[in-house]
Amino acid sequence: MKRVILFGTAVILLTFSACSKKLQTTAQLKDQLDSINFAFGVANGASFITMFSPEDTTKANIEAMLVGFGKGFRQLSEDEISKYEAIVAGIQLNNGIKDGFLFGDSAMTVDKQLIYKIVDQMLEGKDSVDGLNREKANQYFFKIYQLRRDTVPLQLTKEIIDSINIAYAVMQGSNLAYNLNDTNRAEFIKNFRKGRDITKSTERFEYLGLTMASGGFQMFQERGLLNDSTITLRPEILVTGINAGALGVTTQFTADGAREYLRNVVDKRRAIQNEKLYGEWKKQNEEFLTKKAQEPKVKSTESGLLYEVLKEGRGAKPTAEQTVKVHYHGTLIDGKVFDSSVERKEPVEFALNQVIRGWTEGLQLMPVGSKYRFYIPQQLAYGDQQAGESIKPYSTLIFDVELLSIEKGK
Repeated sequence: MKRVILFGTAVILLTFSACSKKLQTTAQLKDQLDSINFAFGVANGASFITMFSPEDTTKANIEAMLVGFGKGFRQLSEDEISKYEAIVAGIQLNNGIKDGFLFGDSAMTVDKQLIYKIVDQMLEGKDSVDGLNREKANQYFFKIYQLRRDTVPLQLTKEIIDSINIAYAVMQGSNLAYNLNDTNRAEFIKNFRKGRDITKSTERFEYLGLTMASGGFQMFQERGLLNDSTITLRPEILVTGINAGALGVTTQFTADGAREYLRNVVDKRRAIQNEKLYGEWKKQNEEFLTKKAQEPKVKSTESGLLYEVLKEGRGAKPTAEQTVKVHYHGTLIDGKVFDSSVERKEPVEFALNQVIRGWTEGLQLMPVGSKYRFYIPQQLAYGDQQAGESIKPYSTLIFDVELLSIEKGK
């Protein structure tokens, strides 16, 4: 079965008046690693409620999910993981039927017992039902979907609705049975049926939390947090943050505050790493700009942009909202060419507000027909980040740019 990992980034904050006593929402943060784990939990916990429909995001359901998450955020055995995934598969089948299996079309009558029967047959090893195997069921199901959305929609008959139910069940059953064999089939079917029979919403949500947690724990245990293997996982702290974020408890971090804190951590760690790797390159670029600024023909702006006028045109100057057509040739301070429309022999068009800051500012200085040379410092270009294969962090970008035209209406 495919492991379930549901750590999102989108956040909608849901605030409850109180939270269950069994859910810890505050932690003693002793060092930066504690703070990172807690903030990471808050940011992701706040996103949990976006996974479910509004009617499902009750206080009881969210708390049940968090209880499950707390139980599952640890090193589980393969047997435990398989068990929980099978139960959740049964839960999800019922949710799909409840929500309507043809994009919520109310005209589609769901025959729940027929779907159960066929899914069970597929799990037990049957390859097809009524001539429909996995591939043919997919083709039929989506053929009907298209016909229902034609200019003159297909009118549903009982025979068609029955066939749609069968096709849907074959699709679901064959997908679930794909990784089953004689060793794991019976255990999966038992747990799948257990999940399918669950009617209490809080029980469903607890199992969903368990499954999410097991996948997340394994990933972060191996890779660390924030894609950094040195930021090791502290499970209890992270779970406490998850609880705080999902329940809207903001005594230590709000969801927005947690995300901002994590962004700052990533930026600072990247800067430290880049300083080690590219410190000498950064120094060379700074010295280059200092010397260049002293040349009489080189002008500067308040932002630090340096430029030379190679040819002054007589046309209008573009605004940041306009689209321009240009020819350009870009190099680094060591003369390496990283991009050139001149070499491609094809000018380009772009909106001035959709490029690096140095271009946005510099092109607005140029009348149409001009050719300038820009020396763009790293803070107006890509900063401490790598850009493509050639542009290292802290790189000054040198561009010879010819402004050919302002594209009207763009």
